[in-house]
Amino acid sequence: MKHGWWLAFVLLGTGAARAETAPSVAVAALQAQHGVTPGLATLLTDALVQHIRDAKAFSRVVSSSEISTQLGAERAELMSGCDSEGCVAELAGALGVDYLLIGNVGKIGTSYVLNARLLDVKSVRTVASRSERFRNDSEEAVLDGLPGVVRKLLDEAAIRHALGAPPPPVPAPAVVATPAPASPTRAPPESTTRATPAPKSTLETEASDSSAATAAEPLADEGASPLAVPVRAAGCIGGVGVAGIVLVAMVCAGVGLLAFLATTFVPGIEPMRPQLFALAVGAWLLGGSATLLSVPIGVVAAALLITADRLE
Repeated sequence: MKHGWWLAFVLLGTGAARAETAPSVAVAALQAQHGVTPGLATLLTDALVQHIRDAKAFSRVVSSSEISTQLGAERAELMSGCDSEGCVAELAGALGVDYLLIGNVGKIGTSYVLNARLLDVKSVRTVASRSERFRNDSEEAVLDGLPGVVRKLLDEAAIRHALGAPPPPVPAPAVVATPAPASPTRAPPESTTRATPAPKSTLETEASDSSAATAAEPLADEGASPLAVPVRAAGCIGGVGVAGIVLVAMVCAGVGLLAFLATTFVPGIEPMRPQLFALAVGAWLLGGSATLLSVPIGVVAAALLITADRLE
């Protein structure tokens, strides 16, 4: 009788131990999606396995490398995207686990996206899933966020674990308004009597006005006369005229000289000698007249330019 009771207690204890035995899980390698290298996905997978082991929620955690060892590389790669009933039952059955964790990691813009699903092998259904976004193009942020992802998956699947709740945010220190120091009381200023200046007399006012007018007269005289421009223009035109007349006189002198030389030194020109002589004399007279005419015109032009300088 005593041996019967002892056997019953042993059987009950064994059953209770089996009931309290934690489940097991296999963690498939995270699939590298757009913008993520396979090396980064492997590092994140290894870190994810370690955080799951730290949670102490499973009696056995099979890593992706152990899956490759037990099932082979090809079947382990298939397990990463395994979500159908036959695939889960076959692969998980070969590993002898209760749960299967699969997921992927990718990059969109400057944000990393981590998707994870926890599958129940027996019922072939998803018991927990998470999709986390990590901004600011930070791989460290993804690595630091893995414990939170594991904790949320286990909480959603109602699996007991040793991961504590995240610490509450530290409240910002209250800003205490510092009262402004009281300004010292000042006595009202004594009234002071200022002497009002006496008004200026009429003679002083007139004297100041006349002095102001006298001072303003040189300023008015300093302005340029409006006649300066046309006077200077006339002087310039006269100078150009003198230059033209002098040029004509030189041409006439040259023509007269050529005609005189022709009548003297060119043989056989005796029939035309009177005409050439007359041409030479006429050219000299015209050149002399032009030279005499240029003298008064030049004097007038010079006088106009001097006057324009004074008007300015």
